[in-house]
Amino acid sequence: MSNPAAKSRMKKIMQLISPLPISEDSNSGTAFPENIQQDTEAPALDQISPTDSYSDIDMDPIITDTTSPSLIDYICDTDLNSELNTNSLLTLLPQTKLVEYTEDQFSGWSKPEQNMSKNLETHDSIACIDSEDSWKPASSSSDSDDDKSVQTIEEETSVGKKGYRKIKPLPKRLLAKKNRNAAVGKSMQPNPCMNKKCGNSCANKFTEDDRNNIFENYWGLGCDKRQKDFLLSCAKEKPIGRKRSSSNIRKISYDYFISYNGQKVKVCQQFLLKTLNISQMSMRYTIENANKTLNTTRDGRRTSRPHNKSDEVEVAQLKLFIEMLPAVPSHYCRNKSTKVYLPQEFQNISFLYLQYVNYVKENNPESSVLSKRVFRNIFKKDFNIGFHLPKKDKCAFCEKCKNLSPEHKIIFEQTPEYKNHILDKEKCKQLFLEDQKMSKLTDSNSLCVSFDLEKVLNTPHGKSVTLYYSRKYAYYNESIYESGTREGYCYLWGERDGKRGCNEIVTVLFKYLIMVDQRGTHTEINLYSDSCAGQNRNRAMISMLIHFLKTAITITRIKVTYLLPGHTMMPVDSIHSTIENFVRNKTVWAPSEWPTMITNARNKPRNYIINVLNYGDFMDWKNFSQALLPAKFKINFSSLRAVQFHKNNPIIKFQYGFFEDSDNYEINMDFIIRSRANKAIVEKGPTPLYVEELKLSSAKYQDLQDLCNKNVIPNRYHQEYLSMKHDGNVRDALAETDEDEEI
Repeated sequence: MSNPAAKSRMKKIMQLISPLPISEDSNSGTAFPENIQQDTEAPALDQISPTDSYSDIDMDPIITDTTSPSLIDYICDTDLNSELNTNSLLTLLPQTKLVEYTEDQFSGWSKPEQNMSKNLETHDSIACIDSEDSWKPASSSSDSDDDKSVQTIEEETSVGKKGYRKIKPLPKRLLAKKNRNAAVGKSMQPNPCMNKKCGNSCANKFTEDDRNNIFENYWGLGCDKRQKDFLLSCAKEKPIGRKRSSSNIRKISYDYFISYNGQKVKVCQQFLLKTLNISQMSMRYTIENANKTLNTTRDGRRTSRPHNKSDEVEVAQLKLFIEMLPAVPSHYCRNKSTKVYLPQEFQNISFLYLQYVNYVKENNPESSVLSKRVFRNIFKKDFNIGFHLPKKDKCAFCEKCKNLSPEHKIIFEQTPEYKNHILDKEKCKQLFLEDQKMSKLTDSNSLCVSFDLEKVLNTPHGKSVTLYYSRKYAYYNESIYESGTREGYCYLWGERDGKRGCNEIVTVLFKYLIMVDQRGTHTEINLYSDSCAGQNRNRAMISMLIHFLKTAITITRIKVTYLLPGHTMMPVDSIHSTIENFVRNKTVWAPSEWPTMITNARNKPRNYIINVLNYGDFMDWKNFSQALLPAKFKINFSSLRAVQFHKNNPIIKFQYGFFEDSDNYEINMDFIIRSRANKAIVEKGPTPLYVEELKLSSAKYQDLQDLCNKNVIPNRYHQEYLSMKHDGNVRDALAETDEDEEI
């Protein structure tokens, strides 16, 4: 990192991360429990409890904690490009305290190591409002509310336990072995000696309850080795009693006994096999492979520790280091994905490994450092973490609160403005989720739709250095996602066909609503979008919805909701994420390739539906809105949260909050007095926005022409670029913003 400010921030991160001591018990080896003895003869079954354990140390996987959806939004994205409080990269909490662990918890550590065993923990009562049961260390005996809230905040502001990958189910082979050892699906078979002539009179020696106890105790051992030792204790070798021919290859025979109530009772082989529900082959294999001490021989697996196996204490220290790293949630699909992302300061795994090496040297010099290969394997296999910084969706209000000092932050959180902001955020999310759930019902007439404009698709698109320093052709994608049907619609156009202002966005939504109305499957439409005033939250959008309902056939009600700025997580973002991931390592040479790329970006459940627009498709809704809804009607668009339209009701209801008691403003369309010119415009409808193809700037056209002349762009795409119109008077300005309006 060449940036001094970034180096300073990184140094402070590593200073805040402190090691968590690990008891020596975590590296106690693989000794068997004390109740396990390597006896030559297995004990009687009536003296063995079914719950006795004979397995190695239990290697339970680390539990992956989950966070409630409402809790995710409390994680605020850190703006690393601004000169803000650098402590916000790791923990941005108002009150800090150092919790020192007791000697009883970590008795195996020396005094210097105990002094380093202070863990920075923080407490924030606001963020614990909707938290679920927090993960607690096994050594912790305190269940106080303060401890729960402290642990919850650690998981929200760092990788924590939620950064681990989900535990995968056991493979079929291992699961079958586990079920086999636990006698899943097994039951005692009928007594073979009942009502039959038996030389040992087995039916008179044991009742059905006795047989059932023997069966349960045998399978309750839970260990294949202990079960085989028991079978060996039941068999006693003896000479063959009678030879039927001189060619008999059998040299020995066996008597079978069952130890019960302190006595060995002789039984026949079939009685033993049916009582334990095992096969004759299993019994024979166990006897033939027994050693001289009448114990089963080990199969040679897991008998020695690999020489290159990493130390458990060092692995635990590495996992703790990763858990303490700061993390932010994904901008796309964060309601379905638990993956978290490290800020851009960490760059990649190689850079993160260097920070781990420094962390170990500074905090635990006596401990050795794991290799880079081991570090990479643990990071990728055990954790679900990526390197990414969300590009948008930042709340100015939350950012302001996050960068205050701890003392001022506590005061700020008690203000009515902050409390109302949190309530609005939760209520908005609740309404959105309810509409999505309603639209997924099979008999629902309601359709929940979210729409948003993707970032500019610069063309040619690729990783070539020659493309990096050239001006590129802008291509736009307005995406619409239906939560009920899971259909994704992409409306595409280039910069020579239109811009990306309110007229283009409103035209796309108008065409989509016409398509849904013709489909005839829904009568109510709930629209959700961000609060961008230049595209969605404006007079042109309101006028279009009024005009559409006048001619609609099936749709009778429309409600458009503008999500709270900075908290605009929507399902439509998944379309943009899918497209970006699909073309990440691909080269798109010309605008004509984008429709094919976007169509193939998703296969399940269906491909995206593509609609390519040209300059003749866009309508002038902005001029139309001035006639339909004159400026004398003062609408506070900066505070507008929702608008409701009904086909048979001329009253348009504007809501300035998400609650029922919020301020409202109504306009009766029947009482609007318009001039003769405005009446003509309203009756005629919107007019075409462009009459001819738009022109590129001469500078951009020159760059595209140079790429063609140098054959950087393949020859088959040259005509597509060279046929574009250009003009020296057209300014090559920066792209228009699509950020939400500040609140």
